[in-house]
Amino acid sequence: MKRALLAMALATAACDRDERPPPPVPPASVASVASALKVDASQLETPSDPPAAAGDLKVEIDRFTTVEACVAERGALDPLIGDALEAIGYETFVVDACRTLDAAKAKDAKRCAAIDASSLRARCETMVAIAAGDPDACPWLSPTRVNLGRDETCLALTTRDPRVCAPLRSEAARCEALVTRDEKRCDGLIREAPRARCRRDVKRFASLLASTDASAPPATAASAKLEIHGLEGTEEPKSTSVDLRDDFARGVVLMEQLDGVRFDTGDLRELQSSTGFYVPTPLDRVHVGLTIFVPRGATAARVEATELGVPGTATLLTPASRSTLKATIGKLDRARGGEVKLTLEGEVGASPRGYRLKLEVTTFVRDVVKPGAIPSQLLLPRPPDAGKH
Repeated sequence: MKRALLAMALATAACDRDERPPPPVPPASVASVASALKVDASQLETPSDPPAAAGDLKVEIDRFTTVEACVAERGALDPLIGDALEAIGYETFVVDACRTLDAAKAKDAKRCAAIDASSLRARCETMVAIAAGDPDACPWLSPTRVNLGRDETCLALTTRDPRVCAPLRSEAARCEALVTRDEKRCDGLIREAPRARCRRDVKRFASLLASTDASAPPATAASAKLEIHGLEGTEEPKSTSVDLRDDFARGVVLMEQLDGVRFDTGDLRELQSSTGFYVPTPLDRVHVGLTIFVPRGATAARVEATELGVPGTATLLTPASRSTLKATIGKLDRARGGEVKLTLEGEVGASPRGYRLKLEVTTFVRDVVKPGAIPSQLLLPRPPDAGKH
């Protein structure tokens, strides 16, 4: 414990000498915390069911004949499990489980629609997408917010691109383990129960993924460097050169529209939050989030919204705040896995709270949303002053 505190102190001191942020510290495992506290690790773990047998999903899909035959084969539940399912009112549990095999074998997501539980229905759609090798068949993260794109794990498995796992944060290790079919990556999970389920899932999906394997897209390394200075009368930020690579490593979701393409990128905390007002703490670091629109046939991009968070001050948002920001698109591949290069320059805010920025970003396309997939309410005309600064 003393060593950990000393390491934190040294890292804090290093920040004053080096403009780059310290590397992220991986979360401590339950076993290491238990050892430091001199307690049994089981006391810190929430009890959970052991993972089911892995089996072989591809073999099960190939053997499938009909839902009725599947139910007859697998419907003999343990009496205690039957009691539990009856108590929660899930009378079609076995039928719905068999429907996932039916849909996967037919490569028809419409067959998932009859499944009662939304989480099982989404898993069914994911299995269909993987079996068909079709990213467009992956379920949406939110049907009413398609700008967030499709389920990251499903996208990662259907495109074989582990970079797509980044937004999952704590679950990224499981996603990467599935994509690469490497059980060792499960060790990145903190608790033993998720690690065990991760290893089970790697075994279960391995042959199905191998049978639909596709060449992975070129792995563009994300990068993002921000130069920021206070305008006259504004206190200079503690760090004027900031590495924002982690904020842009999640890639972008391209919203294709008839008049162009729109995407969010970076760290949008307040603009995508339901709680509204947000002030970065003094221990936080600068963050930037953008909404960019690129008109069809144009090379210049329009900055429709910006979020600039500077530690210790209220977050600046445009178009509410003054802005002269200009965006230049160096590259925009309009396909999953494609490269995105963006340069942002200009001023945000006004003295005594205004800043001059230069941001250079390289990231990738995580997902593409075609016009036909966008609900009509998201295509309503924008207010006349939207995007004007």
